[in-house]
Amino acid sequence: MRLRRIEFKANRGSILWVLECLATLVSAGFLTAYLRFAPFMVGLFVFGILGIASLLKVRKGADSLSRRTKVLLAVFSALFDLSLVLGLHIVQSGSGYSGLMDANYISGYSAIDVVAFVFMFEAILLMATALLLAMKEKRSHNPIVVEYGSDIPLGRINAKYAVVIAAFLFLAWLPYLAVYYPGFIFGDTMMSVMQIERLSSFSNHHPLAFTLSLGICIKGANLFGFGMAAGCAIFCVVQMMVLAGTFSYLIAWIVGRLRFAGMKKRIISILLLLYFGASPYFASLSIALWKDPLFSAGLVIVTLYLADLIVFQEHLPELVSAKRIAVVVTSTLFVAFFRNNGVYILTLTAIALLIVAIRKTGKSDVFRRRAKQLLLTVTSVAISFCVITGPVFKLLGIASSPSVESLGIPLNQMARVAAYEGDMTDEDREYLDSVLPFELYPTTYRPCCTDLLKWDEHFDTGNFEEGFLCHWLSMLVRNPMLYFESWELQTFGYWTVNQPTDYSYDNIMAGDPQNGKDWVAGFGVDPSAGIQNEAVRTAFPHTGVSVPIGVLFWMMLYLAVVLIDARKASWLAVLVPSIGLIATLLIASPIWYWPRYAVAAQMLFPLYLALFYCAARLHSCQNDVAERGK
Repeated sequence: MRLRRIEFKANRGSILWVLECLATLVSAGFLTAYLRFAPFMVGLFVFGILGIASLLKVRKGADSLSRRTKVLLAVFSALFDLSLVLGLHIVQSGSGYSGLMDANYISGYSAIDVVAFVFMFEAILLMATALLLAMKEKRSHNPIVVEYGSDIPLGRINAKYAVVIAAFLFLAWLPYLAVYYPGFIFGDTMMSVMQIERLSSFSNHHPLAFTLSLGICIKGANLFGFGMAAGCAIFCVVQMMVLAGTFSYLIAWIVGRLRFAGMKKRIISILLLLYFGASPYFASLSIALWKDPLFSAGLVIVTLYLADLIVFQEHLPELVSAKRIAVVVTSTLFVAFFRNNGVYILTLTAIALLIVAIRKTGKSDVFRRRAKQLLLTVTSVAISFCVITGPVFKLLGIASSPSVESLGIPLNQMARVAAYEGDMTDEDREYLDSVLPFELYPTTYRPCCTDLLKWDEHFDTGNFEEGFLCHWLSMLVRNPMLYFESWELQTFGYWTVNQPTDYSYDNIMAGDPQNGKDWVAGFGVDPSAGIQNEAVRTAFPHTGVSVPIGVLFWMMLYLAVVLIDARKASWLAVLVPSIGLIATLLIASPIWYWPRYAVAAQMLFPLYLALFYCAARLHSCQNDVAERGK
């Protein structure tokens, strides 16, 4: 009788195991379809193997996870699952910039989406949990790590190594300047040039800091008898130096702080050099006359300083050079003054730093002193930005950026209600009609971009600003679904991972380079400038593959779960500048996707991987210390 009971339990266990495997394979099938993985059978095989392997690991070690971690993993998996369902139904069959409602829209949902959501949740949760368990099971072979227990010891940054890396990157990008001389000039660039040449009044619509920086280079070239082309080339050289220095410091930081040596150091250095130096994406960005490269470089340096302060707080050197402080202050100024959303990112960073400083009141005097310095720097720069771009600009007659520029998503939401004839009061209708003749909304509203609506000749900015908030809220209450769909269509590039266009977006050509066009040639830029040989241009293309921002967004959220599980919630402050950057785009993006707006996250991709590595080392330290205690 007892033997039969044992056999019954064994059979039941086998049946449950088979059912779990089948459910996992079904989950893998839905996941393959919703990720648009092609060919389908290859995707099914890959995700099926990963799913079953994850199932085995979770069955074995899920009990080692805390309840909080399990909840966080479930929330992360559910949100990612939801993003896959929403992303699959976003259709962009026309231009993302000028396409109308018939080309860019949300396709209908069905019961299959509900079934897919349920099954995909299992596969996503299994894989997310298994990956975390794999990190927790890693064992350390570094005696220094074990000695420090739960902290990561600080390694030194080799200055000579950083200089060599910077020189290599600069030389790797130099051919691009020769091929596309004097750098990529865009419409935005020419708006700044018009101000420099006093053909239009100064404005902070395109940040004045960028305009003045470009103006210094152009006027400097003029002093020696050279024209605008030489000035633009000088700006590009300076920008290349700044980016090369930033990336080399990031590489040296990862190699030095994490104490990589020998073959491991060489492999990691080569991989990071290839990521930054061999990629046409970063090479072309280095000679793009935009505000974004210098802003992004500043954000990278600020983030690395935060990492030094928070991740390595117990082992900060007593002496911090004046040069380093000067670089951090300059980087903070880049963040604030080279992009109009920079001040919001700095404000979020200051709040996060303040919270960490309050929670870490028992830490060393070095940490408290450095935290106060950074907090004072960030706060001072943010206040200075508000004073300079407010009263000072007004006194000098410099136009501020129009409010409609930061309200692109709300504007498109109201326009969608009008275009789809949604529910609204008579007052709402009158307001929309005063902003733009009501009958024009169906042919003027672009679901994925606000530009052509707010720049329409019939659009009245003055009427838009008057009573905007009240009418926006009034229509929100009556049309929540239309508002949500509008938000989806204008931001999906920053949070989806299953939109093919995210992976093929041409960062440079999307800006419509003006090189060689009449109005640029009129300022002395030769249309034939640069190397015109097709073979050479093919060898140094202007476009290159980049990590989609949506992938990095979900990577950051998962990293947050990992850090909380490692009992290092304070480390989340290191991610605040990156998350703040994407958050401002999710609130006020003018277009569904443009990598240059969040290129700082692509630059920081190696740092996110380094933080995963640190978290794995923390887990291994905790495991080793626990075993030694036994």
